Amino acid sequence: MVTKQLLKKFLYKVKIPFLFRLYLPNLFIKLKTLYTLFRDKEAREFFSKLKKENNYDFYDLGGFHGVYTQMALWAGKSHNLILLEANPANAIFCKNLKNRKKINIINKAYSLSSESLSFFIPKVKKTQYGGIENGCGSLYIETLKEDSFNKIEVDPINMQKLISLHKKNENMLIKVDVEGNEKDFIEELNILKNNYKKIIILIEINNYNTEIALQKFSETGFKQIFKGQDWIQTINYIYEI
Repeated sequence: MVTKQLLKKFLYKVKIPFLFRLYLPNLFIKLKTLYTLFRDKEAREFFSKLKKENNYDFYDLGGFHGVYTQMALWAGKSHNLILLEANPANAIFCKNLKNRKKINIINKAYSLSSESLSFFIPKVKKTQYGGIENGCGSLYIETLKEDSFNKIEVDPINMQKLISLHKKNENMLIKVDVEGNEKDFIEELNILKNNYKKIIILIEINNYNTEIALQKFSETGFKQIFKGQDWIQTINYIYEI
């Protein structure tokens, strides 16, 4: 079993994308960002907003490899970028983003919980959700066998705390990919409204009743300006107020 795991890990690491990520990390981020813009309509729609708006704080909740933060850097309209990433390896990797003085990288998980969270990191790539460099929340632990993951404890942080620590501008653009904690984020929509004049949100909804989510956005005054399905069949929405 150990030999099989080591073989899978070796085969994964000799793939060209992994080698790029390992030896040319900044180039890897830029190429992945370009590919994401080519592949995903929601990325192109959100990038257009990043370029159009001015004087905003940018939050990347679930930063992964920093693709959306790279888009914000290319847009050049914000000098206050906050990237939140629960996987320690990914948070460290995101330090390869250029213009680091503009970026606050935080190794915590988004949640309203006051206690540490169990976070599951795949040992070997087996599905579209997992990979050696990926991090999966409890949403995906049921997808694969539990022995395919390493479990770590991650400190939580919510939007109220993030805003109190990092707010500098009157407007906000935010990308939300929080591994099934969309419900917690939606519960904080009024906190966003109380702190910012204009808000644009790109959100991936995985583990929350979609009808309830859409109703919550409507009740708090947000207008849906985009709905689309990404390459793994996840529905993404863009809202603004």
